[in-house]
Amino acid sequence: MLAVDAGNALFETAFTLNPNSKAKAELILKSMGELKTAAMAAGARDLTMGPEFLAQTARRAGVPVLSANLTKEGKLIFPASTVVTVNGVKIGLLGISPAVTLERFPGVHGEPPVRAALEEAKKLRGKVDLLVALAPISWADALQLSKEGGTLFDLIIQSSESRGLGVMQHNDRGFVLSAGERGRGMGAVELDLSAPGNGPLVDLGEIDRAVMRRRNLESQIAQVQARVAAEKDPGVLKNLQQAVVSFRDQLKDLNASAAAGQAKGAHTAHLVVQYLDASVADDPEIKAQVDSIK
Repeated sequence: MLAVDAGNALFETAFTLNPNSKAKAELILKSMGELKTAAMAAGARDLTMGPEFLAQTARRAGVPVLSANLTKEGKLIFPASTVVTVNGVKIGLLGISPAVTLERFPGVHGEPPVRAALEEAKKLRGKVDLLVALAPISWADALQLSKEGGTLFDLIIQSSESRGLGVMQHNDRGFVLSAGERGRGMGAVELDLSAPGNGPLVDLGEIDRAVMRRRNLESQIAQVQARVAAEKDPGVLKNLQQAVVSFRDQLKDLNASAAAGQAKGAHTAHLVVQYLDASVADDPEIKAQVDSIK
């Protein structure tokens, strides 16, 4: 298993603090370290107390912070990327930050994230089996990165705008997905890269949805055909026959799309989401620490 964080994890807002904000941020990073988080990106809500606080606290917790575009006086504050190996698979992790100027911290800027991510990705793509962008940027910027990146990225994990965990959106090679917000849920992408070659990912959830859609279309065709057999009115009969043709065209397109997707490669991805609601029991030790700083 590889644990990563797409950023915006530490503070409730990017600009204001309450008396317990620092303690909460330290506890979150400590917990991330205990979970052996391989890397986190520096999002706007991680920089509320400044990049030096983030760097020092993350270092103590053993959590690598990445950002390909966060600079101070023109120099990168954090490494742009790292490469980790899991079960023999080389995974490139690339972090970016939003394009901001932190006036409270002189000389600190977030350069254009898409451009920085593309430059770093081009250096990594040929050296890794899987390339993941940790992107605490807007959804629009994440989609732009996906579009301009083409076949560079396998996964772009976005965090911003209080977007919830949801369905993966397909791009040329991989997927864009939201990491959720403020720890209210956990997402796991289960990957099967056992097939030979280095082809793009196929979403098992997308295949499951296609199967359900196919069943619905086949059922609709059967129902309309039954009506065609019994219908006497020429006008109604014509409309029903046109409906059958439309449903069959949709079914043909769906089958063609599914076949094309599976033909690209047998590497698969499956997104599993767990929302941390009342159905999930608290860890007594963590709960006691959280209660002590509320």
